[in-house]
Amino acid sequence: METFLFFEFVVLTREYFIQDRISLQNFMYIGITALLRNLLVYHADTIGILIQEAIGQSLFQTICLI
Repeated sequence: METFLFFEFVVLTREYFIQDRISLQNFMYIGITALLRNLLVYHADTIGILIQEAIGQSLFQTICLI
């Protein structure tokens, strides 16, 4: 599980130094990766994870609209 987090951190750091910015698309990829990681680890509570992700997505969209 730490491998996923390390990979995400390396990709964001690499992009920042190459392009001097971090795109919103990479944060979406991190969110999708986090969702898949949660589904793999806590597969007994799939509905709860999907509800949690839906709430997180709606909060994210609200923040982006502000």
